[in-house]
Formats: sequence, C-alpha cells, structure tokens
Amino acid sequence: AEALERDESRLRGFIRKRVLDTADAEDVLQDVFYELIQAYRLMKPAEQTTAWLFRVARNRMVDLFRRKKAVSLNEPAGTDEDARVLGLRWQGRGFGHGRGCGRGGRVVGGG
Repeated sequence: AEALERDESRLRGFIRKRVLDTADAEDVLQDVFYELIQAYRLMKPAEQTTAWLFRVARNRMVDLFRRKKAVSLNEPAGTDEDARVLGLRWQGRGFGHGRGCGRGGRVVGGG
C-alpha cells in the first residue's frame, strides 16, 4: 500500500505522457498495480519497488502499442469518402482497393 501511495502520481504522469488515450492510460496503471498485488500475494516482493513499477508500466505500454498496431494494420486507413472529403483523388489503378499501390498511381489534390 505504501508503494501505491508513494508512486501513484509519478507513475500516472509517466504513463499519461506516453499513452494519449486517458482510458488506455488508466488501464495500464491498473494493470501495473494489479501485478504489484499479485507479486506480493505470491511472496515475490520486489526489492526496488519503484523501479519495478516503472518497468512493468513500460512493458504494459509496449504491449498496448503492439495490440493497437496490430489492429490498425488490419483496418483500412481511409475510404473513398475520406478522400472525397479531403479533396483528394487517385490517379492510377483504383483508389483504396489495394491495386496498383506504388505502381504508377498517385494521390493528388483535387475536387
């Protein structure tokens, strides 16, 4: 409990600087404190608790970024409607369909 009280605000700030979404940042913080409680339950207390907390926080943020990256790579980055709203048009072999990407087509401003 002492480590939680002592390090919570610093740890929260450390996470918030790196995780822009407030809900994700709070989830990471909660995961870190959960792991601390689990470590004490298993009789594996860390000698340098503060350093351990920050290391766990860093690892949880890396896990979060990897999950987010995997999700975002599987989703389309934009749609034809997005391009229309932005005033872009595709010159080449079809916009947003994966054909001809990098083979002579290009995105240009337009309307």
